[in-house]
Amino acid sequence: MKPLPTLLICGLVIGAAVAAEAQVSPAAGDRAPSMTPRTEPVPKLEHAPAASANVRFAGARSFEESELREAIERQLAQIAERGLKETRANDAAFFLEVFYRRRGFTRATVEYAMSGGTLRLNIREGPRAEIARVEFAGNRVVESETLHDYLIGTTRERFSRFRSELPYVEADIETGVARLRSFYTAQGFLHARIAPHVVRFSPDRTAAFITIPIHEGRQYFFGAISFSGEAVLPREELLEPIAEQLAKPFSELQVETMRGDLEYLLKKHGYFQAEVVAQARPAAAVNGRVPVSFTIQPGGFYRFDGVTAQGLERLPGDFLEKRFAHLRGDPYNPERLDELYREMMRTGLFSYLTFEQKPLPGGWVRLDFTAEEARAKELGAWLGYGTYRGGIVGGSYVDRNFLGRGRPLTLSAELAQRGVAGEILYENPWLFDTRNRLRLRIYAETEELDEYTRREAGARVDLSRQLTRRLEAAVFLHGKRVGISDTGIEDRLLGPDQYQLATIGLTQSFESRKNPALPVRGFSAHSALSYSTGESGVSFGRATLRFSYYLPIGPTFLAVGARVGSIFGSDGFERVPIDERFFTGGSTSVRSFTERE
Repeated sequence: MKPLPTLLICGLVIGAAVAAEAQVSPAAGDRAPSMTPRTEPVPKLEHAPAASANVRFAGARSFEESELREAIERQLAQIAERGLKETRANDAAFFLEVFYRRRGFTRATVEYAMSGGTLRLNIREGPRAEIARVEFAGNRVVESETLHDYLIGTTRERFSRFRSELPYVEADIETGVARLRSFYTAQGFLHARIAPHVVRFSPDRTAAFITIPIHEGRQYFFGAISFSGEAVLPREELLEPIAEQLAKPFSELQVETMRGDLEYLLKKHGYFQAEVVAQARPAAAVNGRVPVSFTIQPGGFYRFDGVTAQGLERLPGDFLEKRFAHLRGDPYNPERLDELYREMMRTGLFSYLTFEQKPLPGGWVRLDFTAEEARAKELGAWLGYGTYRGGIVGGSYVDRNFLGRGRPLTLSAELAQRGVAGEILYENPWLFDTRNRLRLRIYAETEELDEYTRREAGARVDLSRQLTRRLEAAVFLHGKRVGISDTGIEDRLLGPDQYQLATIGLTQSFESRKNPALPVRGFSAHSALSYSTGESGVSFGRATLRFSYYLPIGPTFLAVGARVGSIFGSDGFERVPIDERFFTGGSTSVRSFTERE
C-alpha cells in the first residue's frame, strides 16, 4: 500500500495545533416507651466491635438474634467499647423497643437486666398489627387513592413496593396525617381540616382499621396579578416565567416560587441586586381567586467585570480568567454564569470550585473563585461482554492537564473476541483561548466481522463551536486506510477490498432536552453532510439525520426516534466500500434485526 497523505496531513495538524497552543498559552403503640434515649457520642461503626457485646435476647420469636443485634448495633458498640452501664443498657432497650414498634408490634415492650457484665433484654412482642383498611371520610375533590399514598408513605419507604400488607405504626400514621395537611395546603385548600384519626383493631389486634375524617373546604386559585415599582420589563415578559405556577392551585409556597422566579428573570437582564416583594391577599379572594401583587425593585444595571482565582497550582494562573474572558462587558446573567461553571466542573480538573459574586462601583460584577485541583492523571481498566463482540477487556491513561494547559489527552486500548483497537485522543475545548473546540484522534483497529476481516488506521480532526445554547456546529476532516481480507462475500456486495479515503464534512446538533442523559421532555436533532474521495476512483457523498422526541405522559413518558440516511455514489453502489454503507440491526440500531444486516 502507498503511504496515506491524509494521515500525514492530520499528524502535522495535530503537532502544529499543540505547538501553536503552547506558544500562545503559558505553561504552569398503646403506650409510649418509658425509656429516654441518651445523647452520649456514638462511636464510628467501622471501629466498634459491636458483635463482641455480651448481650442476651429473651422472648424474641419473630426475629433472629442477628437482626436484633443489627437493630441496636450502635448501642452495642458503645457497650463493647466503653463498658456496660445503666444508661447504655437503657438505650439498648429503648431502641430495640422502637425497632419492634416500627414493624407493627404495637404492644411490644423491652426491659433490661444487668448481671456480671452481661446485658439481658427481656422482650414481650405481643401481636403484630397490619394495616387492613384505610378509609377517608369527607373528601370530595381529592381521590382517596392519592390520600392513601400520602398517609402510608413513611411506612412504604421502609418496605418493598411489592409488599401488599404493611405494618401499623402509630408514629408513621401521625406523620402521614401531617403530610395530608401539607398536601391540602399546597393544593389550595386553605381552610382544610383533618380531624384526629380513629383506629380500630381486630379482637386479636393483628389488623388495624384506620378512619381519617376530612373537611376540605373551598379550593383557592390565583386571581388578578399586579406589578408595581420600577417597570424595567414589560408586563408580558414578567408574566412568562410565572405562567406555570399561575395555572396551579394557590398556596404561599407557589407565591414564594413566583417571587424567586421574577428575581431570577430580572438578574438575567443585568439587574444583579434585584429584589421582588410579593403580597397575597386570601381574605380579598373573589370566587376562590386570590389576588397577588409583586413590587419590583430592580436596583442598578450591572455588567460582568473580570475573574480572580485562588488555589491554582498546576494549572496556569490565568486559566479561569481566560475561560470567562468572553463575558467581560456583557450584561450580568446568572444563567450564562451557571453554564460556564458547569462546564468547568465537567472538565474533571477541579475537585472543589466555588465563587463569590462581588459588586463593584460603576455597575460591575467580579467573580472571585476559590479552587482545589483534582488529580490530573488517571489509569482506568474495564471488563465487559457484548452479544456480538464477545468478551471485552480494555485500559486507558488520561492526562486532563496535558502540558500544563488544562487540555485532556487520552490513550486507550481494547481487546475483544472479535478484534483489537487503540487510539490517541487530544481535546482542546478552548482552541487558542476561544470558544472553538478542537478534537484530534489517531486510531488503529482490527475486527473480525461476519464474512470478512477489516483492518483500519486513520486520523480525524473536528473543529466545533457552540453557536447558541442549544445549537452546535462542526467541520471535520477524516483520513483512513482500510484493508479487507478473508472475505466470503461476492464482489458486487463487497466493494473495494483495499482503499484509502479522505472525507470532509459538516455536522450540526440541536438539543432542547434539559438533561440529555435522563431526558423527559424535548427533542434532539443531529445531522451530517460529507463528501469522501479516495484512490481507484472511489468517491461518494453521504447525508444523515437522527431525530428523537420525548413527551411526558403522567408518571412516565413517550420516546420516539427515527434515523434516515442517503449515500450518493458517483460510480454506482458497487464502488462504495462495504463499511461505508448503512446497516440495520444489532445492539446500537434496530434490535429486531440481525447484527450488521
